[in-house]
Amino acid sequence: MVAIDGVHLKKDLGIDILLDIELPGLPPTRDKTLEIPGMHGVYDFPSEMDPVPHAIPLRVRSNNMADVQRKVKELTRLLLDDWGRPKNVKLSYDLESNKYHWVRYSGSLDILRRAIAGDFTLPFINNKAWHYSNVENNEIHWDSETVTFDDDYSFETVYVDDEHISSPQTVQTFVNGYAIRPKIIITGSGDNVTFRANGKSFSLKNFTDASFEINGQNYTIIKDGANGFSEKVGKDFLELLPGLNDIEISGSNMDFNLSVIVIDQYM
Repeated sequence: MVAIDGVHLKKDLGIDILLDIELPGLPPTRDKTLEIPGMHGVYDFPSEMDPVPHAIPLRVRSNNMADVQRKVKELTRLLLDDWGRPKNVKLSYDLESNKYHWVRYSGSLDILRRAIAGDFTLPFINNKAWHYSNVENNEIHWDSETVTFDDDYSFETVYVDDEHISSPQTVQTFVNGYAIRPKIIITGSGDNVTFRANGKSFSLKNFTDASFEINGQNYTIIKDGANGFSEKVGKDFLELLPGLNDIEISGSNMDFNLSVIVIDQYM
């Protein structure tokens, strides 16, 4: 099974997925080294991951070529925006149906047309290299209506969801995937509120009856619906590591609700 933005190619569009799909186990690496005169070997800088290509072989079967063309057009409509440009879509496979790849169409769509079928390879590129959980960490629990036992999640997940903070304390949250900078939601009041985790910390200027959305992945802070980056003290955003993380909260006159939202990311 292959789905694009929740549309199943076989079930919803009647397009067959052939057996051989090119899905790398890991993205290609982007290695950086420096030759230093007089030193054996090279100086090795940390490597990054390159974008991940996806090539999905498909077959459209029908009684006539006009219907084959119609189904292909239904498919391409999923891939383009209102201006006809390739757009980012969520691509998911049945072997990991609880995760998605953030991809866009990249390449060419050459169709081998036969009497009652058309064969082609659908090319995508995942420029961010990661693939992501379909749900937020606070949706992974025994009573969830979204997560099932077929999903590859740890049901030992610990999360912070609308927890009331009125005194200095430590809260815990669990990361299933790789290290990530979480989204932090705050609603209420507090003075000199500081968050610390894994050697990173930041503070907020005094606030009263305010709401914050602190998005570490995008390096943005929204306060009461407007840009609130100037309300942050310190250059860090929190970083959560795989497994259980302690988040220390300190300050005075604290009376706010806190959520720490993680959408796990994987390679």
